Amino acid sequence: MIAALFALAAAPSLKILFIGNSHTANFDIANQVKNLLQSGKPAREVVVSTQIGAMLNTIADSNAVFQKIQNGHWDIVVLQGAQVSSSHKYKYPQDGAVTLAKASLKAGARVLLYVEWPRRGWDESEFTLDVYREIRAEAKGSEVVPVCNAWNMLLGRDKDWDLWAGDGNHTNLPGSYLASCVLATWIDGPAAKFTWEPKGIGDFGAIARETAVKVVKAAQPKS
Repeated sequence: MIAALFALAAAPSLKILFIGNSHTANFDIANQVKNLLQSGKPAREVVVSTQIGAMLNTIADSNAVFQKIQNGHWDIVVLQGAQVSSSHKYKYPQDGAVTLAKASLKAGARVLLYVEWPRRGWDESEFTLDVYREIRAEAKGSEVVPVCNAWNMLLGRDKDWDLWAGDGNHTNLPGSYLASCVLATWIDGPAAKFTWEPKGIGDFGAIARETAVKVVKAAQPKS
C-alpha cells in the first residue's frame, strides 16, 4: 500500500497543480516544493502551476479551473483553502472543495488536501484536520496532508519557534519552508533525501526536513 502511494516518485517527470489561497501563494510554496523534489531526484523534471483565489468553495465557481484540471494531465493536484470557522463555532459546507477534489481524481491525479498550520496562539489543528477529513470522506481516494502537525511537533518541543508572519496567520520564510518540506516528503515518501534550501533559512533547514519526515511517518497507515 505504501509502495503504491509513492509510486509516482519514480516517474521521470511530475506535473503538480496547486489550488489555494495566500497560504499557498506566500513565499511561493509551489516552487519551494518543486525545488525540494528536484533536489531529491535531479534527473526528474518537476512542473508546477498555481491557481490562486480565496477559498476552495469560491475557486470552484470558475469553469476555467475545471478546464485546467481536466486538460492539464496533472500527476498531483494539491488543494488548500477549505472554509474553516475562525471561531470554531460553525461548520461550513465544503461542496466546492469536494467538487474540485472529485474532478481531479476523475482526471487521474493524485489529490493532496493540504491542511494549513494553526494561527499563533491557537490550538486548532484537530478542528482544521476534521474539516479536511470530511472532504476526504466525500472525495474518496484523496489524501489529507497534515502540514499543521509539523507546527505542533516543533512547538511541542520548544514554544519559542517563530514560524509566522507578523499577522500570526501567514508564515514567515521558515514556516513556508516547513510546509513545503511536509508536502514534498508526502509526495516522495519519508525515505527521500532533499537538499534544497532557500537563502537565509540557516540551521532551520535541516530541522524542517527532519520534522517533515517524522510527521509523514506518523501519518502513514501501519502495515
